[in-house]
Amino acid sequence: MKINCVFTGKTNSPEIKKLTDEYLKRINRYLKAEEVIIDNAAIKTTVLQHVREKEGELLLRKLSPSDFV
Repeated sequence: MKINCVFTGKTNSPEIKKLTDEYLKRINRYLKAEEVIIDNAAIKTTVLQHVREKEGELLLRKLSPSDFV
């Protein structure tokens, strides 16, 4: 089994980055896990609904039919 932790955009918070790195380090002892960051810098709109739709499309591209969400 493999776990992908999918995030939209990079975090600017060093605390959150440290926590996610620690979590992935601990979980990797038991099964394979990796961080997948979806670049949302290409989204040029500021309308919240459009941003959510674009992020959703980018997330769906990263998923395969056999993935368990």
